[in-house]
Amino acid sequence: MSDPNHIDDFKAHFRLSRDLYIVIINEVFVVLQRNGHGPQLTVLLDKQLLVALWYLKIQHLLERLHISLVYQLQ
Repeated sequence: MSDPNHIDDFKAHFRLSRDLYIVIINEVFVVLQRNGHGPQLTVLLDKQLLVALWYLKIQHLLERLHISLVYQLQ
């Protein structure tokens, strides 16, 4: 059973829906398989993508904060 709050938490942390995340991870996995990487990367790939998405979100927030602070100091 799907918990709506859990989905909102996922989107809040990673800036995309869980459904879109699953589509992305499936596409990346297909490319890895095509390039000779096997299923042993499945768990690591999942975690790496989540970390990358979280990092990009944090970078975006830091850029917005920087722009806001610069604007306030002018």
